[in-house]
Amino acid sequence: METEALIETFREAGLSPYQASTYVALLDVGATSATELAATADVPSARIYDVLRALESRGYVETYEREHLCVRAHSPAEVLDDLRSRAREFEEAAEEVETRWEQPDIKGARASLVRRFDTVVDQARAFIEAASHQVQLSVSLDEYESLRTALQSAHDRGISVRVTVYTSPDEGAPPESPFAGVCTEVRHRRLPGPFVALIDRHQTCFAHHADSVDRYGVLVDDRAHTYVFNWYFQTCLWDPWPLVYSDRPSDPPMEYVDLRQCIREIAPMV
Repeated sequence: METEALIETFREAGLSPYQASTYVALLDVGATSATELAATADVPSARIYDVLRALESRGYVETYEREHLCVRAHSPAEVLDDLRSRAREFEEAAEEVETRWEQPDIKGARASLVRRFDTVVDQARAFIEAASHQVQLSVSLDEYESLRTALQSAHDRGISVRVTVYTSPDEGAPPESPFAGVCTEVRHRRLPGPFVALIDRHQTCFAHHADSVDRYGVLVDDRAHTYVFNWYFQTCLWDPWPLVYSDRPSDPPMEYVDLRQCIREIAPMV
């Protein structure tokens, strides 16, 4: 690394321009007098003593008296610890910037586009954990497993959990065991589909299926927009496909969270 680049690095690590120049010059010359160091580092003589005191307080140098005030670089252990600590802080800051850019807070916004599929799943999990009455999902078996804990918790709270699980056309229906105690109803779709999570008819998480060229995600926290996704879920992902699991009672009393479903089921009895 060139001298100027090293000086600039120390400046970014919190040293003043004079402190950075003085310390780098001292590393090159070894022990020397304060006045000679000032000349080497191009620091005004009137400022060098304040600069050295500041560096000494940080553990970068140590001063000692010999006809004149002299200085030598301290053991680099503390300096290295300081630099590595600051490097970790910069790395953590970089990761936080990336996280905030990829996972926008959708509070106050009706809809957000995101680039990473994991962001869509993470937001769906958060919505499910806060659900108050209904969760509707269209997922692959792997995606279902990643949300299973949150779904089971919702089911235990009395939330209606309806899931469409999609597989490839040549795969049969999944067994009932993964859904027991987790889902209210499950349907099997023999076509790959998008990831869709609808929570309380107010929140939506959507991402194209894995084979799509453009797999961006959409996060929605708005009833009007979710209404559109709900109709898509009902007409394309739910109603056309066979029921493979249900823990709803077949005899009254029966609870409904969907008025249309209630009307369809009781109409033949009227």
